[in-house]
Amino acid sequence: MIMNTQGRYYELCVLIPCFNNLQGLKKSIESIFYDKGKYLIVVVDDGSIEIISNETVSGKNSKEAPVHIIRLQQNKGIAVALNTGLQ
Repeated sequence: MIMNTQGRYYELCVLIPCFNNLQGLKKSIESIFYDKGKYLIVVVDDGSIEIISNETVSGKNSKEAPVHIIRLQQNKGIAVALNTGLQ
């Protein structure tokens, strides 16, 4: 079990690094919504040019699994994106 800062518990935290692939990100998040668990989704935007926001990635499903977006100012690579998401 994972607890967030608001005291809510989740079964699993899904960490998704993303760089200029909004359509792939949407598909990844939709596939998580198909499973009926309590998930926390953390997206690390690695300096994308595309606008990645909660509205563009989660839509109506945001209550089922909250999506938190961390934005990096410039592209630093997947290793930095993953380490940032873990912190």
